[in-house]
Amino acid sequence: MVIRTTPDGTVLQDGGADDCAIQLYYEWRSTSTRRVRMVLHEKGLDWIGLHLQKGVDAEGYAPWYTALNPLGVVPTLIHNGKAVIESNVINEYLEDTFPQVPLRPDDPFEKARMRVWLIRSENEAHDAINPISEKVRAVRKKQFTKEQLLKQLRACPHPGRRALKIGRLLDGIPDSIIETSHQRIAWLLAEMEKSLSDGPWLAGSSYSLADIAMAPFMERFVANDIAEVAELDTRLPLSANWWERIQAKPSYQYVMAMKSPEESDPFKDMAI
Repeated sequence: MVIRTTPDGTVLQDGGADDCAIQLYYEWRSTSTRRVRMVLHEKGLDWIGLHLQKGVDAEGYAPWYTALNPLGVVPTLIHNGKAVIESNVINEYLEDTFPQVPLRPDDPFEKARMRVWLIRSENEAHDAINPISEKVRAVRKKQFTKEQLLKQLRACPHPGRRALKIGRLLDGIPDSIIETSHQRIAWLLAEMEKSLSDGPWLAGSSYSLADIAMAPFMERFVANDIAEVAELDTRLPLSANWWERIQAKPSYQYVMAMKSPEESDPFKDMAI
């Protein structure tokens, strides 16, 4: 089931999204969705949300959705009837299409640094926190039978993602993977500190898509009690200051205020 919502998650009646040029397929606690919603808010754009149901009957792997997004993941932006996928690509698309309130540096070097952080947000932050969050979420998933979960995962259209998810369900996540994830997060935070020694923001002198790309992951590090984050003030003061400024951003406060529009969502009160 797809639930149509306002940008703040208020449920709309059927047909409420038909006349809006920008629509976003999303899931309320998705880090990838949150950074797109931050950009939409920063630019003051009107949009309608299309919240994808989670759980064993999730719509993400339905053929109608994988026709829009071959991986069956969120977010997917629909603009004037055309689908744009991958959150960092969506944000650059929004920057190109709606250049008001610039979120990309003019300086070529800072623009390159911004894109390095877009890559790191996916290849390092996302990949590192995913198994940690998944191990925590596994406790909540015990309300479903293994057969129910397997049926859902077998519908995943991407062979690599499907094999990974099924393997984690059947075999669990080894402690060695969790340990490596913590090491990767520590490395990433050290790299953030280096970048912030050259300017107040990750790309340099200006707040940009780089900061937006990393903001939801820092929240996820905090929510999962990552030890390295608990020591930010003493070990990584520049990163601690950056995190305080991010949390003060209205766009960040806006995305974090949203709760699930699904009354039956088993993860409704779950922050991670």
